[in-house]
Amino acid sequence: MNKIIKYILKYIEDILIFSGLILIVIATFLLSKIIGLYVLGLILFGLGIFFSRHPPIRSNKDKER
Repeated sequence: MNKIIKYILKYIEDILIFSGLILIVIATFLLSKIIGLYVLGLILFGLGIFFSRHPPIRSNKDKER
């Protein structure tokens, strides 16, 4: 249980950001399917650019696997 809490607290910013983006997309789809697809595309495009400029840093434990 303690490991789960540490893991969640380590990535809490990312969890909250992605949760917020998901809620924005869901709310937009409730307004219109076409606008929802545009918003989803923009968010995925933006995340792709963000992760290409700031790739996730891997620890030594992840590299060994």
